[in-house]
Amino acid sequence: MTRRTWFWNGLMCAMIALTCAAIPVPARGEGAVAVRAETTLRRALAAMATRLWSGGWGMAWSLHGKVVWGEWRPKAHDWVCVQPPATPSIAEVYLRAGQLLDEPVFLQHARMARNALADIRTPDGGLPHEWAITGPRPFEATFDDGVTTGALAFLVKWWQHTENSEDLALVHSVGDFILKAQYESGGWPQRYPLRYEFSHHGLPDYTSYYTFNDDVVWENVNFLIQCYITLG
Repeated sequence: MTRRTWFWNGLMCAMIALTCAAIPVPARGEGAVAVRAETTLRRALAAMATRLWSGGWGMAWSLHGKVVWGEWRPKAHDWVCVQPPATPSIAEVYLRAGQLLDEPVFLQHARMARNALADIRTPDGGLPHEWAITGPRPFEATFDDGVTTGALAFLVKWWQHTENSEDLALVHSVGDFILKAQYESGGWPQRYPLRYEFSHHGLPDYTSYYTFNDDVVWENVNFLIQCYITLG
């Protein structure tokens, strides 16, 4: 297990333990297991809260916490990383923990992430890999690495929690972006709006090509179906 994934894996294990302990199972000592699971979860969530800046989280941190990584490079603390398992994934854990434990502080952290994701949408409604919350609005979004669909997954769950019309409108804005970026033939580019400036090792730009890498087509189709089932 690498330093880049330690916090996230520990948080997920604690979340799974608490979820299992919350299910009534007649077994000796189950109350003690539930207490230990909750204690572990709260410690993990407290640790993650120390890495919360500007409503979001990075992909990884140095051991002293002073250096934050985005997709592949160090970033300043006012940058929000969208690529899973960063902001949307961690916010979803806070949302679930807040619901299970009836803990307003955890829900507030999830709300901060919701607001940060809303603030760094492109004019078309998509999300970038990462962006400075204090900077100008991003102009280009990506489907690479589950960025936009990962954000949408959390936003749908947040709307299901709040049942707020503004949160539903936010979900629709990201969902509409997926439809807008789709080619008439059914595929999707890696990024949108289409640009042709990203040369790679001297080769022509490929980001406008139909993109199957990182499950772009599968993820987009899957989330459109899930949004249809959830939203009607």
